[in-house]
Amino acid sequence: MKEHLYSLETANHLLPWLEQQFKNLRMVNEDLANHKKTLADLLRNRGNNGHSSSEEVILSTRDVVDRLTANMQEVLKGIDDLGILVRNIEMGLVDFPAERDGRLIYLCWISGESTVAFWHETNVGFTDRQSL
Repeated sequence: MKEHLYSLETANHLLPWLEQQFKNLRMVNEDLANHKKTLADLLRNRGNNGHSSSEEVILSTRDVVDRLTANMQEVLKGIDDLGILVRNIEMGLVDFPAERDGRLIYLCWISGESTVAFWHETNVGFTDRQSL
């Protein structure tokens, strides 16, 4: 599959959609973390004197964890299918493959920024991004 290269205009056009995707991802990620903690607690307490967790509650919680994980994977796949590279879910950090002076670069964007205003080489990351 050929890598999709983005123009600045096309990348900027996708930002409202990406903002919504990251808003959803953050909410699901928080919910997932809470349910994973609950599941760990249930498993740890299984069989403790007087604190036995029923298998039904454990299975139900595990099902919720699986569902939330699948939901996150589906959203991330939708972003990935567009050739956008998710670098950090909490920050909403992505790279858009692009071309500059005949070489591959990344247009770099973080959730909350109104436009794509930075780029970096493909062999470095966020800390080395430069203004366009």
